[in-house]
Amino acid sequence: ASLQSVWQRSQEGLTCSWPYECPSNLATDASELGSCTKDDSPNYYFGKTPIQRRGESYFTEFVASISEAPILVRNGSVVETSDFLDQFTSKVEVILVFFNPQHSISSPV
Repeated sequence: ASLQSVWQRSQEGLTCSWPYECPSNLATDASELGSCTKDDSPNYYFGKTPIQRRGESYFTEFVASISEAPILVRNGSVVETSDFLDQFTSKVEVILVFFNPQHSISSPV
């Protein structure tokens, strides 16, 4: 194959064929999000199913969980929090919620 055809296949997202090598479980293991790219999201990631919001799928997580702990245990499996965001993450949305327990008020920002 010519260098041009390899480049073209890479741009089309065909990264699990020559000259790239992928582990055998790559296409079926949803924790391997980015290696074989496709437009749809997996059914679960980091042990959670996606939620639907404004017509899009999101995987939610507490910021403290992925920023302050090196690992999380989900469904009996250890996952490294440094893998939560990777080069294939297309969007990050942070919702801040402030609480005032004295007046029983909560406010999202």
